[in-house]
Formats: sequence, C-alpha cells, structure tokens
Amino acid sequence: MPNWLKALFPGARTKALPTDRAEQNVWVKARHREWQLAWHDLFDQDPALTAEGSHRDDPLPDDLMQDNRLIHEFSRATPETRRACLALLPLGAELFRRTEAFLSAAPQLLPEAEARARIPAIAALFKEVGPNEEVDFTQLTVIERWTQEGEAAMRQTDDITVLLEGNLLASTPPEALPGQAASSFLSEPLYAAAGNFYTPGEWICAPLHGQTEDRLHTALYELWQGGWQLRLADDGIALARYVR
Repeated sequence: MPNWLKALFPGARTKALPTDRAEQNVWVKARHREWQLAWHDLFDQDPALTAEGSHRDDPLPDDLMQDNRLIHEFSRATPETRRACLALLPLGAELFRRTEAFLSAAPQLLPEAEARARIPAIAALFKEVGPNEEVDFTQLTVIERWTQEGEAAMRQTDDITVLLEGNLLASTPPEALPGQAASSFLSEPLYAAAGNFYTPGEWICAPLHGQTEDRLHTALYELWQGGWQLRLADDGIALARYVR
C-alpha cells in the first residue's frame, strides 16, 4: 500500500476497500457508526460538556443528521476532547490543527476590490481541479446578502463547490474512500461550528482530498474569512458579502 494511503487511513489496506458503490455506502456507514459511538464516549468524559448537563440519546440515532449532540457539542467540547475525536479519523492531527485555527481565528475583512482581485486565481484552481461544468468567472454580480434584495438574489445562486461534486452516482476510487467518509462525517459538526456555513469545514477537510483541492478550499476559506462567499449564478458567479 502506498505510504500516503497509510498516512490517510492507518490500518487500511487498499485491497480491503470496496469498489462497488453499494458496498462503499455500507463501508462508509459502518465507519460513521464507529466514529459516532467513539465520539459520544469521549463527550461523556468531557468536563465542559458534563458541566452543561450533556447526555447521549439512548438509542443513538442511526441518521447522523438527527444526532444533535454529535453536531452541536463538538465545538463546545474541550480542545483535548476534540483532539481525541479527530485522532480517530484520517489525518486527524491536521484536522485538529485546522479546526482549532478556525475556532480561534478573528475575521480579516476584505474590501470589495481585494475580494474581486482574488477571483482569477480561484478560477484557475477550479480549472485545475476539473469542475462539473464550465463557468464564466468574468461574469460577476455582487450581492449584499443581508438586504432584502440580497436575500432574494442568494436564492437564485448555489454554493460554488457544487462544481466539485462530480458524478454522484459513480463509485468513489477506493483510495479516496476513507477521506470521503471522514469529510461526510465531519460536515454537519463543522457546519454548526461555523454558524451554518460550509466553507470552514470544507477547508478543514481539504487535505483529505489532495493538494489541488486543498489550495482551492484554502483560497475560498480566506475569502470567507474576509466576509465574502463565492456563489454559482445562472450566468456566471456571484460575490456575496455576508458581513456588514
């Protein structure tokens, strides 16, 4: 097995990872259940959560989207507990480093001109990764999302990262399966930690998906830290300011 895969998922063997889509779904669900149970065990011992009166549901929900404790208490746990939680996942040390960097970061707001200036580099990274469809990044609309007009305009856009989804019906390459499992497991806890934004979590998980995607998500995260989101519009892209 290649050294990079050993680092990504210690103990995994390439030949043990399924290639059939249905079998992959079963494999991912099993990993999610293992991590879910282990996280709740760690939450049970966390002093900050214990002081809040935190408790696990019995039985735990099979659907992670219904596991409110898992989703909402990860960011309220102590750093030591978060470290132990993430150590169970591929590249856990880097996931922990990025999580703590995000949780302790202060916004670095960007003026509109600087946000615009970053778009060509982001467009080049999308092209390097290989998007689902071609998008004209020169067709740009600016949205002030807290206004009534901005809210209406946002409903006509989508997250720019839908361009990275690929064929959702196709099997995942076996070597990418552990990273996909970890990303999907962390998606909602990190979304909740970011106040219902996916961008920070996508940056935190980006090392699981290769260097090019990591550079892309880093650029999108830095834009988000500056108070901006890049959105996919019908006739190009939208640059949405979400901070007044």
